[in-house]
Amino acid sequence: MAKFLKSSILLLLLALVVTACSGKSSNESSSSGGDKGGSTSKDPVTLKIVMPGDRPADMDKVIAEIEKRNQPTLNVKLDIVFASWSDIHQKTQIMLTSGEPVDLMFDAPWMHIDAMASAGYYEPLSDLLNEYGKNILAARPQQMWDANKINGQVLAIPLGNSFYKPTTYYIRKDLREKLGLPPVKSYDDIVAFARQVKEKFPDIVPMTPQTQIPMSEVHFRLAQGTDVMMTPMLTDFILYRAPNSPKIRNMLDDPSPVIWSAIQNARQLYVDKIINPDVMAIKDPDNWVTTHPTAVYLATDFGLKADLAKNLLSNLPGSALESFTLFDATPGKNSSTFKQWNFMTVPKSSKHKKEAIQFLDWANASQDNYDLLAYGIKGVNWEDAGNQQYKMLTADKYPWFPYDWIWNPTYDRQDANQEPAAVELNRFIGNADNFQTDVLTGFNFDTSAVQNELSQFNALENQYLLPIYNGTVDLDTYWKEFSDKAGPALKKIQEEGQRQIDAFLKNKS
Repeated sequence: MAKFLKSSILLLLLALVVTACSGKSSNESSSSGGDKGGSTSKDPVTLKIVMPGDRPADMDKVIAEIEKRNQPTLNVKLDIVFASWSDIHQKTQIMLTSGEPVDLMFDAPWMHIDAMASAGYYEPLSDLLNEYGKNILAARPQQMWDANKINGQVLAIPLGNSFYKPTTYYIRKDLREKLGLPPVKSYDDIVAFARQVKEKFPDIVPMTPQTQIPMSEVHFRLAQGTDVMMTPMLTDFILYRAPNSPKIRNMLDDPSPVIWSAIQNARQLYVDKIINPDVMAIKDPDNWVTTHPTAVYLATDFGLKADLAKNLLSNLPGSALESFTLFDATPGKNSSTFKQWNFMTVPKSSKHKKEAIQFLDWANASQDNYDLLAYGIKGVNWEDAGNQQYKMLTADKYPWFPYDWIWNPTYDRQDANQEPAAVELNRFIGNADNFQTDVLTGFNFDTSAVQNELSQFNALENQYLLPIYNGTVDLDTYWKEFSDKAGPALKKIQEEGQRQIDAFLKNKS
């Protein structure tokens, strides 16, 4: 706002004065966001937003509705750029390092958020959030903010709803009922069911894990329990810790009986032809399982994925599915570091940092605003199913979308097509107060000192650990080779991680 002129023209400026933010200069062009009103800039600000994935068919229609709704208070336009999942890492890195003006950018631990934030490419957000993003702050529990700082600063807005990574066993319900077995209630029940399938239905594969570490037989089982925990350095249980403990242990020189028992069990299941003999050759497990009969399948999320269940039912007539998880939904039973896997950042190169936060604050200000960005246009892309649930109407035109830019536990809805038990489990893990705060909450592992060792270990992990975790190789031979080759690198990773953890806890106390 220009400074007040002399009284001879003061009346001419009065209308502008009363609609402007008091004491603000002319380059601060929009209001404090949300649905609280405020000034509208004469010319709209266009925000460039970069996100991963394919552009939904109805994206332009949703953008038009967003712009229409925010025009009275923000007058913000959106230029949303999508990059494929395979290109997003490289494309965003080039944008950041070249200084290309971008106002909001998706990033994640599996991309380069720690490296880019540490290198100074992202704007610190505490002041911006305190002034313009109170709805953003309120939509996420304090545990989420405390846990997802980088180098002690809020450099990204965490996107997520859960504080535990859900996993599920898919059980062929029709086969269980034909065998006269009661519903599964434990891991032992799953194995017993799979063994009976092998005996009575020889053309059906009893159990099919997947060819990635998190979905392998050993990792899948351990990750659902509370006996051992993963570490911030490696998430494969070769480095492990006791529940909620800061002490890092090494399976190669300090083996856990729990982990070793799971490894031996996987080997026995494979030898007994319970685990799919072709498990290591399956490149697309979700597609494979819809056309090849298997009695037990390992999958992410609680409950049944609607599309996967539908495909199974259509390709295998007479089949039916049910789900089971080992997760114990007792408040306080599990601890969490409250880490999230998706983030929205404001690059330093942005020319509209305030407006970027104001826009996200508007999106986090009400259920209606959140729903529009998350699910699309109500009555066209989705419908309200009551009890904080939704049903997609045109998933092919605007799929479930909050994870890319606004996901939070306050406004998140549950898919009404889920099993009722899965809805309740998802609500449980979306409540931070249901979890103990892990001792390592807020710790971030700096990999710079052990980059070479991590590269060496990652190659050996795929070569040795994945087949070991699915039971497909002789343990005596493979475990020794893995230990000999991976041992030195693993020890350095362990020692560097422990050094950083000890320093973190000392500074925290």
